[in-house]
Amino acid sequence: MIDGGSIVTPSYAPYDKDGKEFIIEGRGVVPDIIIENDPAEQYKGIRLINEIRGIIFDDSTISKDNALILGLIEACKMHKIIAKDKSEIKICKRKLAGIIKSDAIAQGVDKVIKEMQAAIIGAVVASTVAATAGSN
Repeated sequence: MIDGGSIVTPSYAPYDKDGKEFIIEGRGVVPDIIIENDPAEQYKGIRLINEIRGIIFDDSTISKDNALILGLIEACKMHKIIAKDKSEIKICKRKLAGIIKSDAIAQGVDKVIKEMQAAIIGAVVASTVAATAGSN
């Protein structure tokens, strides 16, 4: 153009169907998968952690559901989720070990998880050895 301006024609997707508005700007892209971030659900998670902390640090009563969770925490070495610092981790490990010994449900979950972990490690080692032997 004579005054140095330019003309842009709507020839691709960022313009609306009338070609008047640049539709991407200021709106973002709609996600393929919508993940709900429900504050009530987050609160339940925090409440559960606090309940587990109460069992471990305050010697609260253990329900069957919490016994399952305690077994998972011990088997999967998730002490850092419950403890806030290194000294609490030590206390958590010690008390969880005692709970696992005294509670049949927690003990069963801990045992099954550890057996599964050992089986997975054994399978990985066996397949690695087989692959190495086959390549020689």
